[in-house]
Amino acid sequence: MDLAEVKWSRFEYTLQGYVTDFQKSFPNIIKITEGFLGKQEIDSISSSTIIRVHSLYNQRRVTAETKTGKLFSLPVKLTRLKFLVPSVKGPIGTLKNQNPMSLEDILAKYTLPVTVHTSKVLSYKQKGDRKSQDEMLSELMLQDTYEEMFLFGHPIDKGKLLVEEPIIIPMYMTELKLAVAVGYTNGNTDKWNSLCGLFTQQVRNQGNTENVTFEEILLLDKKDVNPQEPCYSTIEPIYIDLNEINSDYKAPLDNRGSSNVYQFHVVSELKQVQQTQNKAMPKLPSVNSFKSIADSPKDIHNLTLNTVKPESPTVKPFKPIPDVPKDLYNLTLNTVKPESSSVQSFKPIPDVPKVIHNLTLNTVKPESPTVQSFKSIHDVPKDLRKLTVKQVCECLTFLNMHQYIKAFEASQVDGQLVYDLNQEMMKSCLGMNGLNCVKFLKFRDGWRPNLDE
Repeated sequence: MDLAEVKWSRFEYTLQGYVTDFQKSFPNIIKITEGFLGKQEIDSISSSTIIRVHSLYNQRRVTAETKTGKLFSLPVKLTRLKFLVPSVKGPIGTLKNQNPMSLEDILAKYTLPVTVHTSKVLSYKQKGDRKSQDEMLSELMLQDTYEEMFLFGHPIDKGKLLVEEPIIIPMYMTELKLAVAVGYTNGNTDKWNSLCGLFTQQVRNQGNTENVTFEEILLLDKKDVNPQEPCYSTIEPIYIDLNEINSDYKAPLDNRGSSNVYQFHVVSELKQVQQTQNKAMPKLPSVNSFKSIADSPKDIHNLTLNTVKPESPTVKPFKPIPDVPKDLYNLTLNTVKPESSSVQSFKPIPDVPKVIHNLTLNTVKPESPTVQSFKSIHDVPKDLRKLTVKQVCECLTFLNMHQYIKAFEASQVDGQLVYDLNQEMMKSCLGMNGLNCVKFLKFRDGWRPNLDE
């Protein structure tokens, strides 16, 4: 599929307008013309994203509130978690001898509201937020059920349909704008129908759409709920990570299910090297020190924490001082006294500089090689991959973001690493605010501020 040959509708649709006008003519192909930036980066769709929409996906969900007032949304057909319903025998309910039940069975047997307990000890925290603290998820009060609608499809990247990456677009993305593909610009209807038929066959054979589920448990902000007319499907949720708590460890619990659909957002995660927890690393027979980072091997998985110790810059050693006695305790302040025969005069030490105030203990730092500075932001190349850490920091100065220079220097963010950053990393690791994150990402993609007066 050559995207340059595709003819798009002149009219931009909102998400709701598109569903109203085209839900009876699915599948079709859309292009996002105005993206959506959610509360979390995982819940964002960028402009220019091409998607083949297959259908409108409906899901029945139930809201549940914790004792602390947190409001969750769970799919009724949740299969990965079971719940216990306390039996009311006397003033206090008990969970003894209760059989775990699915949400679907509970809703069929009980009238809402009803209190349930998770059959596993669970904790949760906001997805991708390192500052978020783990909270317990145990007792829930099931309150209301509602219908959630999503657009369901697959992305098209460089003309190729990614049939192994099913995605959804939820209806709460109200700011989203899109255009619809109406054929080829040259009017070749047969070629266009052949392409659409090929995509349909690929989805039917490889898309596995019949077994698609969406088992994400979501956290809703109660401030967005209208108590008179609650419309949960229009509330932008907070995605969470679940963990199962055992006696001595915490195990991540998949919060999506085995075959799932998920919001489309391709992000290259910042490259990290981590040691495996509770796994002893074998000792290496020998360790070689590297003179510079260029000498380090590309495969660094087996390096221990103290493997690489960069050598200190070499210092020209001083020659020994043979004339100075080893025992210095009896030397006076004025070392050489001509009239005293008991004090030996010392010969000068030619190798030691006369001015030694700026010498450090065992180190003399060589001068850093000079890096050519850019005169203005327009001198910065569009491709930043060859920039040094210092040159990246110069770019921050041009963008009036000098307050982040120390963080970039400490993290050694050079031109290559710039292309691996995403908003979550920039906020949590580099301390940047949302506006500056967007500004820097646009700068990375070629944008330069218009400073002409």
